[in-house]
Amino acid sequence: MLDIKGWLRIGESKFKQGDFQGAIDAYDQALLLNSCSATAHFHRGNAFLRLNKNQMALAAYNRAIQLNSDFAAAYFNRAGARGRMGSIQGALEDYTAVVRLCPGDACAVYKQGNTYYRLGLHSLALASYDEALRIEPTYAEVIANRGIVRHRLADLAGAADDFSSAAQLFYDKGEVARHLQMKNKLAKVQQLSG
Repeated sequence: MLDIKGWLRIGESKFKQGDFQGAIDAYDQALLLNSCSATAHFHRGNAFLRLNKNQMALAAYNRAIQLNSDFAAAYFNRAGARGRMGSIQGALEDYTAVVRLCPGDACAVYKQGNTYYRLGLHSLALASYDEALRIEPTYAEVIANRGIVRHRLADLAGAADDFSSAAQLFYDKGEVARHLQMKNKLAKVQQLSG
């Protein structure tokens, strides 16, 4: 007879194999042994999310957070689910919780910035991108998005610097399509600058 850890391992294995329903079934078995396992609820939410069952994923993440209010990964993934469901404000609340729990998480700060941008709060987006870059100075995606915000805020010189830096970083990472995208944005900003 398996214990909860065994069912969690089976769920993880099924998830990695792409058998998301099988993973949910394993996590359900884990929850039969301990209905208060925040970890099982969290992983169950991840599997539901992969099946595009956003409402079920949201419920699982809610339960994980209810059981462990410091579960940063549950807030992070719930933010993604909320964003997909159109609750941008809810996503922002969750990314803000992750930043509070893990202030050195550049990805969470970046996602928080993206959410501010989606809400039209460009100055707050810029501040988040600046903070993410303080944590991880060569985060190409953040530099690219900061360039977009700077362009939106009419800081053409700043936007050009960011697009140029992002283009080089994407080139260095072998991401040719993103490199070319940044070069195109740079050319457009340079045309506007005259």
